[in-house]
Amino acid sequence: MNNPTQQLATVPEHAAPASSPSLSDIADKIREANRKANGAARKALEYAAECGRLLIEAKGKVPHGMWVPWVETSTGMSHKTVTNYMRISSNWERVANFKGSIRDTIKLLTVMDSPPKPEVPDPAP
Repeated sequence: MNNPTQQLATVPEHAAPASSPSLSDIADKIREANRKANGAARKALEYAAECGRLLIEAKGKVPHGMWVPWVETSTGMSHKTVTNYMRISSNWERVANFKGSIRDTIKLLTVMDSPPKPEVPDPAP
C-alpha cells in the first residue's frame, strides 16, 4: 500500500480523540466549503457583470468628458475596476461559463482578444 491516499483512507477513526470529528466528517466539510467558495466566486463574476451593465447604462447618460470624474465621485471604484466590470459585461456571452475569478476572467479576455503571434519560420540549417 504505497499510495498515500489509500494510507490516509485507512487511518483508524479511533486515532483521534473522541471529541474531534472523523476524517470522513472533515472531508465532508472540506467539500462543502469548496462548493461554497466556488459558488461565491461565480456570484462575484455575476455581480461584476451586473455592475458593468449598469456602468454602461450610466456612461450613456453622463455628459461627454465627465465620465471619469463621475465614476470617481459617484461609485467609489477605481477607473480600472470600472473598465474591467464593463468589459466583463460586454463580453458576457463569451465568459458566462467560465469558472474563474474576476481577475482570471479579465486575463482570459485579454488572451482571447490578443492577435495570434505570427509564426517565425525555423532558420535554414
